[in-house]
Amino acid sequence: MLRWARLAAVFTAVAAVGCRTKSATELPSGTYTGDPQCSYARDAEWEKRDAWQRPTEVMDNLGIRAGSVVADVGAGGGYFTFHLASRVGPHGKVYAQDVLESQLEKIRERAKREGLSQIETILGNQSDPRLPPGALDAILLVLTYHEMENYDAMLVGMARALKPAGLLAVIDPQGEPNQSRSSYAKEHKMSKELVLQDVARHGLRLVREANGFVSADDNSRLFFLIFEKPTAGGASRNGQ
Repeated sequence: MLRWARLAAVFTAVAAVGCRTKSATELPSGTYTGDPQCSYARDAEWEKRDAWQRPTEVMDNLGIRAGSVVADVGAGGGYFTFHLASRVGPHGKVYAQDVLESQLEKIRERAKREGLSQIETILGNQSDPRLPPGALDAILLVLTYHEMENYDAMLVGMARALKPAGLLAVIDPQGEPNQSRSSYAKEHKMSKELVLQDVARHGLRLVREANGFVSADDNSRLFFLIFEKPTAGGASRNGQ
């Protein structure tokens, strides 16, 4: 879950002092804050991550729109949390989940400064994301899956939290095949094949593999898998 360990330089947010409070309706899509004077709005490292991780494209692939209810699992410092908050707007909801209270406190402080009441933090643990059941249109895991120790228990919790036809997105660096899980955790990478096997055990089906990414810091290739929770009748968003 500690996805910041691998890209510490990228995820270092500059603290803002004296920023004006903004409502989500004033935030343009794909920006962090409505106040251009805030130091973190101009943070070069976050802008660098925008260029390679393409948050707008990620949210488009998941069909996230105004009013959506979503979760950023392994939220860390909140990079995707604030992008999601901008997209869902004041009538949506973003659950920022992590196992570190210190990271969640940073998110809460910034959300309060910016008047983003749609953000709610959740302190999970390695066996339970503690997400609200049946509430979510989408769950996003970015650079997080390889950190999950009790992956089956976590997947149970995430599948339970999705609405029927809700989507689970997994974005992680592609590791060499046939390695141990401990090796993947140490290298901060994951086997796409293992993710496919794990998620299939929990009743979620692969919808598609979207365009992945190339990390700016070490040129690692990241895969982007999108899974769906079937409806009661077995239909999917794609009618499959």
